[in-house]
Amino acid sequence: MLLHEAPVGSRLGWLGRRRLNRAVDALREALEIEPDNWPTLWALGKVYQRLGCAEEALESLRIACELNPTHPDVAREAGLAALAAGDGPEAIRLCKAARSASPEDAGLTANLALAYLINGEVERASSTAHEAVERDPGDAVSQRVLARVEDVRAGGRPAPQRV
Repeated sequence: MLLHEAPVGSRLGWLGRRRLNRAVDALREALEIEPDNWPTLWALGKVYQRLGCAEEALESLRIACELNPTHPDVAREAGLAALAAGDGPEAIRLCKAARSASPEDAGLTANLALAYLINGEVERASSTAHEAVERDPGDAVSQRVLARVEDVRAGGRPAPQRV
């Protein structure tokens, strides 16, 4: 399910993949020296996201979030990684953590609505998506999330397995 961007890994040629794989090696080497360095884990997760490796991105970003649970961007990216991996329960947990870190952020509330949706909790997804739009009526992503949730709720399409 895409809301507004090209698929992860698109327009990434062999040279770009090679460079990113070399970055993975360097970041893993850094983690051998300091395994609990959340910024390195966050960067590794972002590289994995770009490579289209959803499970690896989730693992790195989840650990980064555990090490720095109050940083909203770390929690946001971990939640997005769980959505991409199709792990509904983990997406809900991480998206709730992100929203707790920055409760006024409508985008984080929209992410939580998507987490509920991929977990099959359509009614909770709907109420949470409405909450996101109420927080920021001008947020285009929240509006698209609400439209997608309501389409699923109305039976227009099945709930996605991953985002």
